[in-house]
Amino acid sequence: MVTDRFGTACLCVVLAGLLPAFAWAFQLLIALDLSSHFYHMYASLIGGSTSHKQVDRSKNIIIRLYYSSRFVLTVLCLFNEYFYVALFMRVADTTSPLAPLWTLVLYVSTPFWAVKQSINVVQLASAAHALVLMDEKDLDGDILRRRTQSFGSIVQAAKPLLANAATVETPAVAQEASSPTTASFSHLKKAD
Repeated sequence: MVTDRFGTACLCVVLAGLLPAFAWAFQLLIALDLSSHFYHMYASLIGGSTSHKQVDRSKNIIIRLYYSSRFVLTVLCLFNEYFYVALFMRVADTTSPLAPLWTLVLYVSTPFWAVKQSINVVQLASAAHALVLMDEKDLDGDILRRRTQSFGSIVQAAKPLLANAATVETPAVAQEASSPTTASFSHLKKAD
C-alpha cells in the first residue's frame, strides 16, 4: 500500500510541474489518496481487523466490493495508474508516433480513474464515520478493550516494564546525594 501511495504521489507531483495550471488539482488528489487510505487503515486496525482489506458486512457496500473482489481492486488500481502515466506521456511527449496510443489509453482509463477517486471519497467518509463511532464507544471503555486485543502483545510486554520503572531506583539517583560534585558546589551556596 505504501508503494502504491508513493508512486501515485510522485506521478501527481511530476504532472503538477508539467501542468502548473492544474497543480492545485494534483495536490488535492494526493491529499485525497493519502488521507483516505490512512483513515481506512487506521479505522480498520483500531476496530480490531488484522488487515485493512478485511471489511465486515456492516461497512459501506462500495468499500466492501472494492476490497473483497480482487478483480475490482486490481482493475481500478491499474487503470488509475494508467491514467496518470498516459497523461504524463501525452503532455511530455507530443511528437512521438505513440501519441495516439497514449491518447486512447487516457480516454479508456479516465472512467476507471474517476470511479477510483469516488471510492477514495467514500472510503475517507466511511473511515471517518467509523472512527467517530469508535470514539463515542471509547467513552464507555469498549474501544480500550479492543485496542488492547489488537495491540495486545505490545501492551502486555510494556505493562511489567512500566510498573517496574516507577519503583526501581537507578544507581545515579542513589549516589547523587553523596556525590563529590554536589559537595564541591556547597561552598558556592554559602557565599551567597
